[in-house]
Amino acid sequence: MTVEHPFSRRVPLCSGPASSSPFDAEATAAERAGLARQWEILGCDELVVAGEIVTEDEAFRCRGVVRGRVTQACVVTFEPVTAVVEASFERLLVVGGTPTTECDVEIDPDAEDIDHLDGPVVDIGEIAAEELALGLDPYPRAPDADGALAATAGDADVTTPFAALARRRADA
Repeated sequence: MTVEHPFSRRVPLCSGPASSSPFDAEATAAERAGLARQWEILGCDELVVAGEIVTEDEAFRCRGVVRGRVTQACVVTFEPVTAVVEASFERLLVVGGTPTTECDVEIDPDAEDIDHLDGPVVDIGEIAAEELALGLDPYPRAPDADGALAATAGDADVTTPFAALARRRADA
């Protein structure tokens, strides 16, 4: 089954000896909106990726940099928080084969991850989206978040730690 991703840029892999294929892509407004929905954030204002794919024996090495500008909701005040995420990545791609699914798998944290591809095409957009998602702040905070927490902590009718947050959400 093929899964469609909001940001997809399929690049054919060149299988010549010691070949190198540069790539670059930028997400459209519609693709960025789809990613924001997928990540459950307020917005994705920019997503660009650039790098190269180098042939290595029976595999391909994909190196690049992804950069994005995202807007998330503050975990305290629910105000928009804008951040720039930039990450470099490197992946080893193998065409064909299947990942190991045995129960007695030993996990080596120093071992290189291998992405298995169905055919001689890699989706650079999907890789860029994954790498940017990994760089998102799981707990974004607005600059005035500490002050907002301090102000609601003094309320006499707060009965649970989450009551102040619930009130802030209702006021938003």
